[in-house]
Amino acid sequence: TGTITLGAPKVTDILVAGEQDENTILKLAATLESGSEHPLALAIVESAQEKGIETGKVSNFNAIAGHGVQAEVDGKTLLFGNEKLMRERNIELGDLSAALPR
Repeated sequence: TGTITLGAPKVTDILVAGEQDENTILKLAATLESGSEHPLALAIVESAQEKGIETGKVSNFNAIAGHGVQAEVDGKTLLFGNEKLMRERNIELGDLSAALPR
């Protein structure tokens, strides 16, 4: 009673696997999402901007409806999306899988 919401998504946590750090992951995610108007993409880009993280350049951007995006950044093909997309592309999530909301 009295709950107020912003009505827009906000990045609250970043889960990292391997050697990467949160800022590197956020930069890559924001770079991939910088051309999208999806509310989740906007939240990711805003989070990077709030931390002073500049995005890179994207080429060969491809939105994968309902799942995520694929694009090239610095000559590398990157995939960013939900668990279903990762499974479809045979991407092993390892310990991250247990941390995902159900």
